[in-house]
Amino acid sequence: MPSALKFFIVFCFAFLFQIIRAQDLIYLNNGSKVEAIVKEISTSEIKYKNFTNPDGPTYVVTKGDVLMIEYKNGVIEIINTNPTSVSPIKTITLTPKRETIKKGPNDLYYLNKNCVFFNGIALANSDIAFMYDREFAKSRFSLTLLGAYNFNLHTNYTNRYIQALGISKKNYDIGVGINYYTQTRKRSQYFVGLLFKYMNYDYVRETEVHDVINGLPFTTIKTENVNNFQFASMFVNGVQIRATPFFTYRVFIGLGFTNKNSDISKAVKEDPLQEARSFTKAYLGMCVGYRFY
Repeated sequence: MPSALKFFIVFCFAFLFQIIRAQDLIYLNNGSKVEAIVKEISTSEIKYKNFTNPDGPTYVVTKGDVLMIEYKNGVIEIINTNPTSVSPIKTITLTPKRETIKKGPNDLYYLNKNCVFFNGIALANSDIAFMYDREFAKSRFSLTLLGAYNFNLHTNYTNRYIQALGISKKNYDIGVGINYYTQTRKRSQYFVGLLFKYMNYDYVRETEVHDVINGLPFTTIKTENVNNFQFASMFVNGVQIRATPFFTYRVFIGLGFTNKNSDISKAVKEDPLQEARSFTKAYLGMCVGYRFY
């Protein structure tokens, strides 16, 4: 680049800078800024003209109202080293508005999402049965876990298919289910669901053994201890009442079918050739539950 062109560019920038900085800046104590041409500074006053109207009137401002002056050549002169602070007329403390959520009269009964139920009617089957219930999806659904221990020495009539095996004993139940509630803000709720229940039991299997000794037929009974299980899938419907935020009553009935079992099929039909099949299954509940968060 020729040196003459460089000099011209530098001159243009310098000229533009002088145009931009051709005014004086007066900074007032109240935070405002005045573009001016300072004419005179006395012991108590500063006289200036408006930069946009240099031929107009001359303005006067007291030194006590001026913080400093920044001249067009870049020099800064502090006028008031101890300016009067500008305070607001009054202070208003703003607090964020909290969103007001309208609560229904029964919302208190839905605060506790967990519940442990004791099934009283299971005592008729010699069971100590508990159910844990956890609500989710705004209490529209709940997940249920079931556990029961049987303290009877022999299976009773409530498990008639197992009782048909002869000498038998129910051990325990475990299960899992899911429920759907048609109402979610009422103290009385109807619900439907699915329950999958596993029952473990022991029994004595008797098998006829046919033999021929010295040309004569003999029949003996062979016994063996067997541990087996019964799996059932059931459709559940019931009603629960939220008596208080902490106590809930529940009544339900589950109906379904068990897995196929050849020994039970033979015992019920008293036919050794009977093929394995499934059986109907029912499970009743009359429960009282304690709710917690």
